[in-house]
Amino acid sequence: MLGLGVVHLDVAVVALTELMDGVALFEPDWADIDKDLTSYVEDWKTATGS
Repeated sequence: MLGLGVVHLDVAVVALTELMDGVALFEPDWADIDKDLTSYVEDWKTATGS
């Protein structure tokens, strides 16, 4: 039974890898976001009337 679980996992990994082919992951620049966060929040509040 253990062998079947490993084969099933391998098939799932292959399928997921194929699904993710060509997908670009967004990686934010957290230092830049942190630097300007206060102004982003203020702009959001102004825009939404919050």
